Amino acid sequence: MPAFALGFASSALIARLTRASLLQVIREDYIRTARAKGLAERVVVTRHALKNSMIPVITILGPLLAGW
Repeated sequence: MPAFALGFASSALIARLTRASLLQVIREDYIRTARAKGLAERVVVTRHALKNSMIPVITILGPLLAGW
C-alpha cells in the first residue's frame, strides 16, 4: 500500500506528459505521410508516434528515478 501511494503521484505526472507529447507528435508531417502510405493506425501510433513521443518522457523519468 505505501508503494502504491508513493508511486501514484509520479504515474499521474508521467501519464499527463506522455499524453501531451503524443498529441503533439500526432500532428507532425511524418505521421500524416505514414497514414497516407496506408499503414494501419496501430502501426502508425506504435512505431512512429509513440517512439518519438517517449523522448521527453524518458528525459523526465531520469531525474524522477534518481530522486526516488
